[in-house]
Amino acid sequence: MSDGAFRSPLGSSDDPTCVRIRQIWEGVIDDDLYDTIHNAVKDALASQSKKNQVMEAIYLLFCVWVGIAILDYLSRARWMNEIRYSVWYSVDSSQVKQTEDKPPSDCDFLRAPIGRKGCHYDKTVIFENIITRNDTSTNRPVVSYDGGQTWSWNDGDHPASPGKVVYLHWQKVEE
Repeated sequence: MSDGAFRSPLGSSDDPTCVRIRQIWEGVIDDDLYDTIHNAVKDALASQSKKNQVMEAIYLLFCVWVGIAILDYLSRARWMNEIRYSVWYSVDSSQVKQTEDKPPSDCDFLRAPIGRKGCHYDKTVIFENIITRNDTSTNRPVVSYDGGQTWSWNDGDHPASPGKVVYLHWQKVEE
C-alpha cells in the first residue's frame, strides 16, 4: 500500500469465487447478479408481508381487547373515580364516596342460572352542593342539597354541614 493504490483485502487469487467477490468488492457487478439479488429480496419481502398482515390484524385485535379491558377496569376503579370526579366537580378526592368497587353480579350472564337475566347495572353519580344557613323568618337552620334550589329544615340528630360531595353507586336497570 505504499504506492497509494487501493488493494482488495481478498488478495489476488485466480479462484472464480474470489474473482466474483473481488468484482463485487470493487463495484463491478453485472446486471444478472443485481437482478438475481433484487428478485430474491423482493420475493422474500412479499412472502413476509402476507404473514405480517395476518399478524398485524391479530395484534390490532389484541390491542383493542386490552384497551377495552383497561377502560372497563378504569371505569370501576375507586382511585380512578376519585380522581375523575374530584376534577369534574371541583371537590376534594376525599369527598368522592363510592359504595362498591364493582356492580353486583346477579345480572351476569354466567351467574346461575346461566343465561340472560334481563337486567344490568349502570353507574349513578349524584353531586350534592350542600348549603346551610338560617331561615330568615324563623331563624331555624335550613339546608339545601342542590345548590340552593330547594330547602329543608336542618335541625335534627345529625345536622348537615356545608360542602360538596359526590356519591357513586350501582343502580339496577331492568330490560
